Amino acid sequence: MDLICKLDNNALFIASDTYRIIFNMLVIILKENHLEKEDPLIMEIVLLLIEYFTFLIKFVAIQKAFSEHHLINVFLSCIKNHDNSIIIKASAIALKECANKADFNKYLVTDDALNIILS
Repeated sequence: MDLICKLDNNALFIASDTYRIIFNMLVIILKENHLEKEDPLIMEIVLLLIEYFTFLIKFVAIQKAFSEHHLINVFLSCIKNHDNSIIIKASAIALKECANKADFNKYLVTDDALNIILS
């Protein structure tokens, strides 16, 4: 992930099937494990994935994939259901980054999303 952070992810996402496959695998790992509260290794991986996706949100080519995979809902679910304050904070930061993109505002102003954010 450190290597990817140094490259143009718009170009990578558009040009590389392998990159998209890995992205999709990381989404699946996050979705399947984002509510883990017992295993510290899995929680650390979840935290790294949230931080990684927070970094990726600024790339226009990847924003559609965020919507398709409902990653905002995963971040909201972490805030609502998690006990780990670091994961909650990372999820809140991810949502803040999403809020900076007009395409995601419609997901953040739903009743459920606002109840989670404001509670």
